[in-house]
Amino acid sequence: MQVRASIGTLSQLGIRKIAMLAEPTTVYILQYAANGCLANCKFCPQSSINNASKEYVSRIPWPVISLNDLINRIKEQKSFTRICIQSVVKPGFEKEILEIILKIRQHKIRLPISIALTPVESSILYAYKENGVDYIGIGLDAATPEIFHKIGKPYSWNRYMKFIDEAVKIFGKRKVVIHLIFGLGEKIEDFINTMKILYDKGCEIALFAFTPVKGTHLYNLPQPKILEYRIVQIARFLLSKNAREIPDIEFLLQALLTSGCPGCNRPFYNETPSKMYNYPSNELLKKDRAKLINELSNALKMINLEKLLR
Repeated sequence: MQVRASIGTLSQLGIRKIAMLAEPTTVYILQYAANGCLANCKFCPQSSINNASKEYVSRIPWPVISLNDLINRIKEQKSFTRICIQSVVKPGFEKEILEIILKIRQHKIRLPISIALTPVESSILYAYKENGVDYIGIGLDAATPEIFHKIGKPYSWNRYMKFIDEAVKIFGKRKVVIHLIFGLGEKIEDFINTMKILYDKGCEIALFAFTPVKGTHLYNLPQPKILEYRIVQIARFLLSKNAREIPDIEFLLQALLTSGCPGCNRPFYNETPSKMYNYPSNELLKKDRAKLINELSNALKMINLEKLLR
């Protein structure tokens, strides 16, 4: 079986050689589909409707590799804390994911496993959980039904909401991580309101900054302004802590670390070294401390965040 793996994962495993300012702490695996994913997401290079290279997800290359070769290298590497298997929509993808999980477990790899999914039947979720998956990621991506429809997400907004509720029921609170992309044309207020709804459902949220990729339908849409992204990062962080008041700004620096499943740091998935939306390590965060405190201060001056969080 062939899969894709992020270039950072392959570098950490010694399969590829690239310079890295931060090492990935998760093994990132993507299902392989020669012609791309059957979903019509306009921002995603994996989508079959886009002419982008299928080697990319966001700005990161994901080369093709044999699953057996990948697993053999994972067995030798002790620095990872989690495996994340990301799905594409294609015939039989649900069954193939289970095959990947079973193959990993057959090789006595005990790392916790996350699966990133579009809506599937509850029976599929139970099967994943029974075979050692402890977190589910769901790519809602859009913060409003209007943008959800505009960017070409599969299924319907209501189907996703029902699926989210089913996943929380099966995996438990804070074990379902909703992927949200900021910068698709939404208002900050609407974005924060959707995050509030998702936290009330018992979810966790992984924030992404929109990244235009050449060959996709949204290539000409710019990335979000950094201060606006800082606002939603702060809001997500406070909601995850069940807080509604702004704490000490030094404490807020932690809001800028990559959000997602435990152990997920996604180095430079949306970033370049000169423009960091999500920080993959505390070391890089500390290096930019003075600049980031200034950004956080300016972001908080732009909006009454405490009012929005009530």
